[in-house]
Amino acid sequence: MSKNDDANGFAEQGLQLVCVSHLPDVFARYVGSNSHVNRYPIVLYDNNSENVGIAERYNHFIEQQMGEGWIIFMHHDFCFDEDPLLRIHRLPMNSIYGVIGVRLEKGQRYAYLGLSRKYGLMLQAGHYYNRRLLGRIKCLPGFVEEQILGTPVKAPALVDTVDCCCLMVHSSLIRRYQLRFDPRFAWHFYSEDFSLNAQRSHGIETRVVQMDCGHYGYGRLDEDFYQSRRYLVKKYRGMLFSSTCYVPPKAEGIERFAGGKGLLLLF
Repeated sequence: MSKNDDANGFAEQGLQLVCVSHLPDVFARYVGSNSHVNRYPIVLYDNNSENVGIAERYNHFIEQQMGEGWIIFMHHDFCFDEDPLLRIHRLPMNSIYGVIGVRLEKGQRYAYLGLSRKYGLMLQAGHYYNRRLLGRIKCLPGFVEEQILGTPVKAPALVDTVDCCCLMVHSSLIRRYQLRFDPRFAWHFYSEDFSLNAQRSHGIETRVVQMDCGHYGYGRLDEDFYQSRRYLVKKYRGMLFSSTCYVPPKAEGIERFAGGKGLLLLF
């Protein structure tokens, strides 16, 4: 269902927003009544009547309703506190963008000689990787004490993936490479998969843009969440990446050796 399907208006403004919601009050509070975005066409998928996965909804939009210009896929509890088009209309159209994301950076080398129940004496060596949460957004009280997440960026910053609360991409990039969301990620990790697939298949980079915005909801850590995460790791086996909801073993730090019997060297 489209809140505003004025094609001429979209052509003039160059922005279209897409949102899936099963809570009308939440959508109205953060999106529908938001003067920073409701001047633009908003395609709302009402999941009250039929609870369809978000990835499938987004694909339907791409195939049936997408115009020409910038597209913002956003959660119903995500709020822009400034006009997003003013931030993105001059950005290069060959990247995927978000407002908060994660980049892995190579840290210290390590060597660990210790005992394993399965293999006996063993040597592990490699690099630690540090996770950088880039892009500052506001969040609910109680989620973090400061009610702010992430490190602000001055220019679009390269990341592995961006959080699914807000994903921004130009329609020309979607059409050129026939980008789609994997419907097997119905509720979780669909934005991570979108970025990783674009990177692996087409060399498309994902970046974070600093905006005045907030995400005022919590994700459900249910069985579907963990199943989707396992599938994501399996699908991109061989790629080193992280996300706001996934920390790879190489980024877990020296605490993974805590309690072990062995020698750890950092250099």
